[in-house]
Amino acid sequence: IWIDLRKPEQFKEGHIIQARNMLLSEIKKKGPAFFKSKILILVCANGSDSSRATAQLRDSGFLRTVALDGGMNTWNQFGFPITRKG
Repeated sequence: IWIDLRKPEQFKEGHIIQARNMLLSEIKKKGPAFFKSKILILVCANGSDSSRATAQLRDSGFLRTVALDGGMNTWNQFGFPITRKG
C-alpha cells in the first residue's frame, strides 16, 4: 500500500496514482492488524520523513514497511506517473 505522508496540499499537487494520504499518527492509530500482511511503502518529499517514519513504525510492530528512497523528488525526476485526483 502506497502511503504519502506529505501535507494534503502537497498531495493534491501530485502524488503516486495508488497512494493514500495519511499522517503517521493515523497509521499508528489503526495498528498493524488493520493493514494485515500488506507491505506499506511510505513516501514523502525527499525520503527523509518517510525513512524516520519507517523506523518508528517498525518499532511499533509494522514489520513490512519500507520508505521510497528519495521520495517524490526522485519519483518525479524519473518521470514516473502521478495524478492530482483523489
